[in-house]
Amino acid sequence: MATQSDSKRRKRPESCVSNLGVGDKIQVRFMKDVENTTFETRVDDFSDRTLYVSFPDAKQKLRYGERVECTFTRDQGLYKFDGILDTGIHSGRQSLTIRVLSGARLTQRRTAVRVPVRLNLDIAVINRPIEDPVDIDALEWEESVSDNFSFSGILTRATPSCVVGDLLALRFDREQLPMAPEFMLASWRRLHRMGSVNYVGLEFISRRSMKSYLMPEEILLIPEELKKLSEMIANKLSAYVFEYELKMRQEGRL
Repeated sequence: MATQSDSKRRKRPESCVSNLGVGDKIQVRFMKDVENTTFETRVDDFSDRTLYVSFPDAKQKLRYGERVECTFTRDQGLYKFDGILDTGIHSGRQSLTIRVLSGARLTQRRTAVRVPVRLNLDIAVINRPIEDPVDIDALEWEESVSDNFSFSGILTRATPSCVVGDLLALRFDREQLPMAPEFMLASWRRLHRMGSVNYVGLEFISRRSMKSYLMPEEILLIPEELKKLSEMIANKLSAYVFEYELKMRQEGRL
C-alpha cells in the first residue's frame, strides 16, 4: 500500500538537484556578468545531471555555454547550485538546459527574515477577556504604517490605544499585499523606540497557533474573518518576503 509520503513524491518528483522539485522556480544569474543579469525559469524535467527548464521572456538575453549560479527556495530554506546554461533537444523539442556542476547548498533560512516594506494598515484592540462575539465593524480602528515585515509578524508604528500584550485585529490594504487576508489577529510582543517614534513588534496569530493565545471559549467568539491566516497563506507571505529580499540584494540595497 502506498503511503502518504509516497503519494507526495509521485505528485512532486525530485530532480537531479537535492531539494529541488519538478515545477519549482529557479532564479538564474550569469556569474561572469558584472551587471548581475538574472532571469527566472521553472524545472520541466531532468536526466542525470541536466535540468530541462522553460525559456524566459523573449527579451531576455541568454549566453549559452556560460557558468550560472542558480537560486531556489524549498520549505524554509534558500538554496544555490552552479551550472552551465545551454540548449538541447528533449521530448522532441528544443529546451533550455542547465548542466549541474555542484550540489545544492543551503545558504539561508527564511524563518526570521524581515524586509523593510512600508505597508499601510489599521490596528484595533480586542479587549480581554472576550465575553461577547467580536464585531469587526464595531472595533475602533487606528491607522498605522509598517517599518518591516515577515511572514510571521510585522514592525509597525505604535497607536495611542495599544499596550504590550494586547490582542489586536489588523486590517491590511490588499492592493499592497494581495496574498494576505484582509484581516488578521496579532499579539503585541514588544516595543521599539527609534528616535522620537515608537514602533511595536506584532506576531501574527494563525489558525494553528490560536490555542496558544486564546481560551477555547474566546476562540468561539472570534469571527471567521479574523481566522483566515492558514499555513497556505503563511507560505505565500514567506515567498513574498523571500523574493523581496532577493530583489533588494540584487539591487545592492541589502
